[in-house]
Amino acid sequence: MQAFLRAAEVMKKKDELLKLVKLRERHRIAIRIHNLKSRVEEMNDAITLLLRKTNKNHEDMESNKNMQEMVERIVNKCGRLPLAILTIGAVLATKQVSEWEKFYEHLPSELEINPSLEALRRMVTLGYNHLPSHLKPCFLYLSIFPEDFEIKRNRLVGRWIAEGFVGPKVGMTIKDVGKIYFYELINRSMIQRSRVGIEGKIKSCRVHDIMRDITVSISRQENFVLLPMDDGFDLVQENTRHIAFHGSMSCKTGLDWSIIRSLTIFGDRPKSLAHAVCPDQLRMLRVLDLEDVTFLITQKDFDRIALLCHLKYLSIGYSSSIYSLPRSIGKLQGLQTLNMSSTYIAALPSEISKLQCLHTLRCIRELDFDKFSLNHPMKCITNTICLPKVFTPLVSRDDRAKQIAELHMATKSCWSESFGVKVPKGIGKLRDLQVLEYVDIRRTSSRAIKELGQLSKLRKLGVITKGSTKEKYIETLECLDSISSPPPLLRTLRLNGSLEEMPNWIEHSLT
Repeated sequence: MQAFLRAAEVMKKKDELLKLVKLRERHRIAIRIHNLKSRVEEMNDAITLLLRKTNKNHEDMESNKNMQEMVERIVNKCGRLPLAILTIGAVLATKQVSEWEKFYEHLPSELEINPSLEALRRMVTLGYNHLPSHLKPCFLYLSIFPEDFEIKRNRLVGRWIAEGFVGPKVGMTIKDVGKIYFYELINRSMIQRSRVGIEGKIKSCRVHDIMRDITVSISRQENFVLLPMDDGFDLVQENTRHIAFHGSMSCKTGLDWSIIRSLTIFGDRPKSLAHAVCPDQLRMLRVLDLEDVTFLITQKDFDRIALLCHLKYLSIGYSSSIYSLPRSIGKLQGLQTLNMSSTYIAALPSEISKLQCLHTLRCIRELDFDKFSLNHPMKCITNTICLPKVFTPLVSRDDRAKQIAELHMATKSCWSESFGVKVPKGIGKLRDLQVLEYVDIRRTSSRAIKELGQLSKLRKLGVITKGSTKEKYIETLECLDSISSPPPLLRTLRLNGSLEEMPNWIEHSLT
């Protein structure tokens, strides 16, 4: 009886084991089917991506067997990886289908065999090698910006123009040509769209991590951009023209500043520039981009910057205590872009009208008063009485610079609550000006306002008024009626203030 029970128990365990084996086999089969479906779907998605990038469709492929075979071979050689497919597809889009096979023969085969990161880099590098000559420096220039950084289109195009990367074309402004270069890099998947405006236009872009690795690598090989790093990569060649500091890095070897054409700083003050943002030797500098610094740019710093006579692009961001544009700014005859965001500047000097090459003038002043606000009279009086204390060691260098700048702004603007600036007479002489932001209408003379109509190439105009304190309750933009007719190319008009009725010339422009 016991033997029978043991035999029955053994048979039961065998049945359970058999069921388990069958269950595992079914599971393996299900995984194989799922993987097979996934591979088929992955292949189909990859083919669709390549066709879309080359401006082809499935009907084109089905009607041409050679094309169908070539598409499948190219997709497999790209390891079915989207970045590789997009990059290679962008190159194929510039070629006839009959040329695809010849191009295919030059594709590295590593991705098909072993889809490693290094193999992907080599594949994507091929996309760079097939860029037109005019796009290669524009692409390498992207290595200046930090990883995963959102790059504004206008900022990038403005810098390209200042560097001489963009050539003129008949019937087009050089800025429009630069935008075409930007969209070419987008279409070739060398850069990715980041922010799109309401009109569908791409406002900013990002660079894929692998793409950026390639730009940095090639830039180093060609001595195109110097990026001081923690690892001590500071070798400065004679033909290095661009330097970008990411944080407080410094060059361990001597740097000949006289050969530098562009200087860009992100984050903290570099140790190499501890004493001055612009060393005296930077006499050939064309581009100075301080838009993303986190240290204070002082009036003294800016007075030195204004002596860089070859400067074509100047951008200063939200960390400054600048309260005046020095008269020497008029000597920057080649200046094309002047971007001053959140400074303490209340008025532009008359020398600004001498900058005949200027096409972008953007000046936005601080809106709020901290130490000298008339809305807090006791605080204002106290800080005014204690002003001599600012010049003692009890106050830090940055606080001293900010208080002096705020006092200048308050007195020059009569405590205006507008974040625009007073524009001088003679502004109409800037015949190449395309962007002007922001004009404080209340403090700008009627003659200067009339001259705005003479800016025949103006495309974007920003107008601000909140009046001075005496008129803060009668804000109006009626002064705009003094413009007899608007600039003919004006596309964007930003108005900030109270309007009882639209200026006459705006009504006529809408009809």
